[in-house]
Amino acid sequence: MFDPSQSAFLKTRPRQAFSAVSTLVLASAAALTFTSAEAAVPGVPTCGAVQQAAGTYDVAWTRPASESPVWRYVTRVRGVSGSRVRLDVARTKNNPTRETSRAASGRPVFQVRAVNKNGASNWCAARPSSGSTTPMPEPTPPPASARSMPYSADSFFKSTVTSAPVDAARTSQFHSFMKTHPEQKAITWPKINMNPNWAMSYHVGKASDPIWKLTGKVAPEVKIATTQGFHMADSVVATFPDGDQDRPGVMVDPVYGYTIQFADAVPNKATRTINVSNAGIMYHSSNGLDKRNPKSNDNRNFTSRGRIVDAMVIRRDVLDTAIKNGTGLGHVLHLFFVETNSADGVVHPMTGAEGDKSGFGAEGERIRIKPSVNLPARGLSGAALAVARTMQDNGAYIGDNSGSSTQIKASQPQFYVGTNLATDALKGKITWDDFEVVQRGWQ
Repeated sequence: MFDPSQSAFLKTRPRQAFSAVSTLVLASAAALTFTSAEAAVPGVPTCGAVQQAAGTYDVAWTRPASESPVWRYVTRVRGVSGSRVRLDVARTKNNPTRETSRAASGRPVFQVRAVNKNGASNWCAARPSSGSTTPMPEPTPPPASARSMPYSADSFFKSTVTSAPVDAARTSQFHSFMKTHPEQKAITWPKINMNPNWAMSYHVGKASDPIWKLTGKVAPEVKIATTQGFHMADSVVATFPDGDQDRPGVMVDPVYGYTIQFADAVPNKATRTINVSNAGIMYHSSNGLDKRNPKSNDNRNFTSRGRIVDAMVIRRDVLDTAIKNGTGLGHVLHLFFVETNSADGVVHPMTGAEGDKSGFGAEGERIRIKPSVNLPARGLSGAALAVARTMQDNGAYIGDNSGSSTQIKASQPQFYVGTNLATDALKGKITWDDFEVVQRGWQ
C-alpha cells in the first residue's frame, strides 16, 4: 500500500470551442507501514494551494491526519462545464487511467479524496487563486433531478408510500385528534410556513461561492463545519431575521458533499462565520440517516433527534422540475406537527423524541394523502399541486413540534416568486381527512 504526500500537475492545452486535454500526473509516492488493521474509512486529505503558470496547474495535497490505511487517492475537476477534459492519472497502485466529461470554460476546482477497503473519505478541494486567472462566468445550474439530489436511491429521503401499509386504527385516531386539538381544529389543511421570521433559509452551494463556517454550540460530529466550512452565497445572510426567532438554515453543499443544518443563526459578514445554538450534518454519499439509527450506513451523520435535514425545506430548483414534469418533489417532507405524544416514543427514521407532549404520534411516524385522491380535480395546480403530490407519493414524517398548527416549512416568499406557493395554498383543496397513517417505522 502506498500513501503519497504528493503534488500533481494538470497541464491544459486549449482548443477551439473551449475544448482541452488535461493531464494529471502524481509526482511522487512514499511507502507506509501500518501497525494495526484499522477498520475505518480514511480521513480527509488536506488540499493545499493551486499554483498556476502558463496553463499548468500544480495541485498539492497531504495525506489524512488519521492513521487509517489509504489504498489510493481519487481526483476530479469541478466548477467547469462545456467540453471534454481527459484526466490521465498515473499512480503507484490501484489507479487506472480514466476519462471523464468536464468543461473547459469556468474556474476549475480540483478535488481529492482518500480510499481504502472500508470506503472513501470526504473530498477536499483546491482552486486557483482569484488573481492568477480570469474566470469565465459560471453557468446557471440545471434544474435538479432525482440524480442531483443528495443521498442514495434506497434512502428514506427518496422512498415512496404509494404502496405502503396503512394503520387503520391510527388513521382514525389521527382524524379525531386533528379535529379536536385546540390549536389544530380550526386549521383543516396543511399550512406551508413561509413567514420570513420563521421560514427556513437555504442555499445550494457552488464552487464559486465563498466559504462560511459555524461558531457557537456545535457538536463534535459537526466540527467540519467550523474548520472546512461550506459554500454559501453572501446574499443568504440577508434572509436570517434579527431578534429571538429560530433563524434556521439548511445549506446544501454539493462541492464538499454534505448538507449542514443549524438554528438561531447570527451571521458575521466580516469573518464569514455564523454563530448557532446547534447544528447537524448529513453526507450526500450516505443513505441520509443519523448514525444512531441502526439502518444508517454512515457514522458521520448527526442531527438533532435524527431529523433528515434536506427534508426540512422546499428547494426552488426541485420545485421547478416537479412543476415542469408534473410530479412531486421526489422526497419525503419533514412535518412540523401541532403536538406529538411523548408516550408514543420514536420510530424510524428519527432517533429521539421531545418530552412532556400529550398529543398524537411518535416522532418519525409518517402520513400520506390517500392514493385515491384526485389532486388536479381538487383544483390544485402548479407549485401547490407539486407539494400535494409529494405528500401523496413520498408522504411526510413527524420531525418536530411546531408550537402552533401543523405545517411544512418552506423558505422565504422571495424564493418562490412566479409560483402559486403560499401559506394557505392547500386551503379548501386538501383536508386532514384526506390523509392516512402509515404503519410505524415502515420504509
